[in-house]
Amino acid sequence: ESCAKCKSAGVLRLRNLLLCESYRKVFVNGQEVFSSYHQFAILKLLLSNAGRVLTPEEIYTQAYKEYVLPENVLNIIRSQVKRIRKAIAKVSPGDEYIVTVRKFGYKIE
Repeated sequence: ESCAKCKSAGVLRLRNLLLCESYRKVFVNGQEVFSSYHQFAILKLLLSNAGRVLTPEEIYTQAYKEYVLPENVLNIIRSQVKRIRKAIAKVSPGDEYIVTVRKFGYKIE
């Protein structure tokens, strides 16, 4: 299913998506999908708050650990979410995990 090391604590799971906090790895359908620092942090944040809508500003401050928001924060988060979706779609076409809540933010379900 995934990395044998990731079977202990520190695992977040949603359907076929598994995030291993200890080894900073993400698997979909048993295949590792990406390892970008910020993409991992965004996905971990969304999974930790599954079902809850997070604004781009919340995502940025928590995933980037910066509390002064750049002017282009919306574009930064939109771009990172797009990359996460693309990486997941490569191994699991048609599976949607991250939902855009128009004029508000993103959630995972």
